[in-house]
Amino acid sequence: MLAQLLNRPGQALFNVTGFCLVFCYGLLSWMSRDEAPIAYSLFAGLWLLGFLGSLLAAWVARKHSVSFGQVMFWCILVRAILLSGDPVYEDDYYRYLWDGKQTVEAGSPYLKAPSTFFDTDQEPHWETILGEINNPDLPTIYGPVNQYLFALAHLVDPGQVWPIQLALAVLDLLIIVILSRLAGLSSVVLYGFSPLILKEFTLTAHPDLLAVFPMLLAVWFWKKANVYAAAAALAFAVSAKLFAFLLVPLLLLWHWKAWLLFMVTVLALHAPLANVLGQIESLQAMAGAWLFNAPLYYLTYQYLDFDGVKLASGLLFVAGCAGYFFFSPYHRQQPPQIPRGDWLFMAFLLVSPVFNAWYFVFVLVFAVIYPSVWAWTASLMLVLAYATGLQLHGLDLEAYEQPVWVILLEFATIAAAALIPWRRFFGVLHSKK
Repeated sequence: MLAQLLNRPGQALFNVTGFCLVFCYGLLSWMSRDEAPIAYSLFAGLWLLGFLGSLLAAWVARKHSVSFGQVMFWCILVRAILLSGDPVYEDDYYRYLWDGKQTVEAGSPYLKAPSTFFDTDQEPHWETILGEINNPDLPTIYGPVNQYLFALAHLVDPGQVWPIQLALAVLDLLIIVILSRLAGLSSVVLYGFSPLILKEFTLTAHPDLLAVFPMLLAVWFWKKANVYAAAAALAFAVSAKLFAFLLVPLLLLWHWKAWLLFMVTVLALHAPLANVLGQIESLQAMAGAWLFNAPLYYLTYQYLDFDGVKLASGLLFVAGCAGYFFFSPYHRQQPPQIPRGDWLFMAFLLVSPVFNAWYFVFVLVFAVIYPSVWAWTASLMLVLAYATGLQLHGLDLEAYEQPVWVILLEFATIAAAALIPWRRFFGVLHSKK
């Protein structure tokens, strides 16, 4: 065995890197189960080590004959290690658990806000969950596809997050399989070992992969000229995360029958859950009042009207999308080129008042297909989204408030990376299918 590894130094180096990543994320998983919160400096250090490890693994995969099976082995093992951990720097999962309970017992999580249950008798475990839900006066913002997963998790093990973590880890592995059919292996490795992906989904259980997976399926079907399968997949994506709709016009174009199938499927997915208007109410509140990690607004809110900035940036974004839709030749080429979802979703996030780190997965899956320095640099710098009053003690900050210098460092670094020619990025991103 040793002789075989010596004869194949590239594979040996990849395996050593994979083992080091397993150790790194195993440490994070172990610390997550401690009652004491993880120090932000340690968390950011592990994030950086994971990112550097992903770069090294991608470089080895590009320079040496590493097989997809070898990549999948370590991707599976890393996720299996993280499944033993608890969500880190996050409380959204309490909402998922409560939503699952309400869907199973009441038929819908949209009927009542969690705060309406504060004066009711609950089992101690559910009292704890109910008391930890953020924004309890608002109904849930999560779409019906998410609710079906939450309900299934409730049936498997009520009040426990591990079934959701497991489902998302499996979805993540399926995403890696699809990406391997659309992009080069070294770029897939960057995604498979990305600390942002591993932390936000396998460990923290954000359900956005329920939108990303069908969205990528839609891209795959579209590449195969199956617009109706793409329409059905997009309906699942939009019913999990509303802003996945941004990709719908770019794929369905003027195929009115595909649009009809898309709308019918969306309605069918929403129909079993009564009063979905509760979701719309909460989404409006989020869009109207919430502000987090949004550089455009942090830099202008002291000088310009908040609503005016939203309107102006929104109109500019819509104009840009329309220009890309009408003038980009991506769908007229043979074979058709996959739309630049990395540009589309990054532009959307930049004009949004809320830029959560896990939203960036919508950019990263396209950054696998269209490798760029700025996208992967952003996946590193988004660790600063957690540099808030909850972690930075002694700075007189509100719970989710970030220092201005954090916002500037985070996005100035991303902007600087956008100016670097990607071919100089150690060759890691220069990969072809």
